[in-house]
Amino acid sequence: MNPQNRWKNVQMTFYTDESLYINESQDSLFIPSGGECVLKLENLPSDVCGNLFQFYAGLLSNGASEFFGQGNLRFFLDNSKIFEQNLKSQKENWIYYSIPLKYPNDNGLVKSQKSNPKSWKLFERKDEQEKKECGSKSFLKIRWDSDFGSGLFLGSPIILEKRNVRKKNVILIVIDALRQDSLSSGGSPFPTTPILDSLSKESIVFKKTIANGNWTKPSMISFFTSEIASNLGLGNAWFYTSGQQRKLFYSKKPLTLPNAFRAEGYFTESIMNNVFLMDYTSVGVDLGFHKIQQVGKDTLDTEELVSRARTFFQEHKEDLFFLHLNLNTPHWGYRPPTKYLQELKDRSDSLLWKGLDEYQQKYLGEVRYTDALLGKIFEELKRQGLFEDSWIVITSDHGELLEKSHYYHHHFITETVYAHGETHYEKEIRVPWIIRPPKSFLNRIQKKEFKDQVSLLSLMPTLLGLNQISYPQGKLKGNDYSNAIFGEKGPEFEPVIYTEGRFSESVRTKDFKYIRRYPGYDLVRRTKEGIPHKMSEELYDLKKDPEELQNVSAVDFQLLSEARSILKENQLNKNAFFLRLPKCEKICEREIQLFTKGGIYRYDFTGSLNVLREDSKNITLKILNESSRSDQILTVKTVDPSPNFKLQILKNGKPEGYRVGKWGIRSDAATEILLIEPDYVSLGRNPYRYTSSEAPFLYYHVGFSGGKETEEEVVMGQEVRKILESWGYIHQ
Repeated sequence: MNPQNRWKNVQMTFYTDESLYINESQDSLFIPSGGECVLKLENLPSDVCGNLFQFYAGLLSNGASEFFGQGNLRFFLDNSKIFEQNLKSQKENWIYYSIPLKYPNDNGLVKSQKSNPKSWKLFERKDEQEKKECGSKSFLKIRWDSDFGSGLFLGSPIILEKRNVRKKNVILIVIDALRQDSLSSGGSPFPTTPILDSLSKESIVFKKTIANGNWTKPSMISFFTSEIASNLGLGNAWFYTSGQQRKLFYSKKPLTLPNAFRAEGYFTESIMNNVFLMDYTSVGVDLGFHKIQQVGKDTLDTEELVSRARTFFQEHKEDLFFLHLNLNTPHWGYRPPTKYLQELKDRSDSLLWKGLDEYQQKYLGEVRYTDALLGKIFEELKRQGLFEDSWIVITSDHGELLEKSHYYHHHFITETVYAHGETHYEKEIRVPWIIRPPKSFLNRIQKKEFKDQVSLLSLMPTLLGLNQISYPQGKLKGNDYSNAIFGEKGPEFEPVIYTEGRFSESVRTKDFKYIRRYPGYDLVRRTKEGIPHKMSEELYDLKKDPEELQNVSAVDFQLLSEARSILKENQLNKNAFFLRLPKCEKICEREIQLFTKGGIYRYDFTGSLNVLREDSKNITLKILNESSRSDQILTVKTVDPSPNFKLQILKNGKPEGYRVGKWGIRSDAATEILLIEPDYVSLGRNPYRYTSSEAPFLYYHVGFSGGKETEEEVVMGQEVRKILESWGYIHQ
């Protein structure tokens, strides 16, 4: 379908189970009553007849029917009817169908008697000479009619092609909040993960994997796109995703892992308790899965997710698929079944076990419980003949902070201990990453252990590389480790890893970690009762202090300077205010007071300055002894794209006028104009006379969120400029 005619949100969601809060979303085509949809089959092989058309039917009533929806569905291959069924539904649900693309004989169709068939059986022609051949120019027409005005949604409509060479399935299991060192094979002194330990012996293991987000949304978006989430416009602070953020995300047109597999003929599904992958929730975005099953009931969700995964394997054992399974344990609130907690206690060293507090014990109990559920998943894969025929990937979106030594209380979201999202310590961002190859690949694997640091940005390119799926050069930020895995030349580690958190960010090298908090979000307390104090920067020597207990940012200035430079090189892409301060004719001092509605991510100045005030949206800066040597530039990157600002410049204690925006409007006139149209300050390039103005000049560079002017906007801008000149607001 032409992207211009496609819904911005193609996910249609039915609320299918009120007891477990289950939503089932399908990438859907909508056909109104009396409507039809024609699908060209041009890109299929000449022998289309051997393929299957698979879809889920969902109905919506206009309210006039006793049924939730009802009507007549017909399919035509070219002009021959190949399928017909009357559909009724009394609730929101999806009904699965799989239809062979074959021409009927003269006797018409015979339908399967199954209530929810996997396929419809058609009579075969006895006279092969009369058999009509499917060609490369065939088309499939879908017709829907309802006397009651019911609408039809075709969920996950795909054509399954018969292939002589079978590719391997890919199963990505993400275990929420699973620390690397909570695995027995990852360093835990407790027998938490016998199943995963056994799997690891047959797998490729990345020993030092760092998540690129310290909580779920930024982390998962980053490894599904191989790009930092904020660089795609989604932000890292809050749970909600605004309409502006979603629009910006889609405008970036990121390549996503589901879409990459989908383009290669894989059926893609996500089974999860994770609303960040669902657009309609106002929390997440659509990453391109054909189908999503979202189980929202905490505590009971994990067993249901595993059950649905097992059903998926049973139904799709003959298909080529990419499955994302997200298990919500051991995420807070740490409620493992008694059986697994007691089993772990009985098998652990009693002194070590008693040294844990209640929540630490329960967290490890949940890890043990999750490991047992993985065993059930692997057993089902073996029963369906999929275990040796699939890439099985285990990882986590982030870790969990359980140590009181890092107990800092922040004033805006959550506490740090028994949680995540607030710090960048190893316990919170270091996660497992295990890849179990299909049996046929075992002899090709040359490198099974990666000891140096890698990040989850590399998960997507590595999985694509392992499955020989190409992608545009430069499109993905992570490394493809498949070459090294197969014994060929290729990267084996990442020298610098960037991680983002709530109003915070960090860079990690093999030697140190540097953590920075945004202005206004750096007030912490050592405990709830402690004295609030600023902690805008943290710096840890990972070789001398692997537990990250000694913050050396106030004593090791050489290392701090190096760390700041590395972070600056890896900083986020943001819109930014640029304020050019022309050189003074003689020594002067200036005071800059700037408010930005979009919040302050970071600011840089080409000269020296003193910070008089700094919070999340305001800065006051003093520039002393400014000489006539050169112009100076103040750059202020905003957290969110917003052109709204307030600026006052004092030069030698007196107000100094400045120019603003596209046409250099004088500041005395700018206030009124910007109230009407704040985007007058915005531009995707340097404004006219920005570098030559004798007065300070401010504009908002919107190159990140989109600031390229159309031809019509350029012409209109020239006309507006003439009007402003005639009014005296602009002077050459």
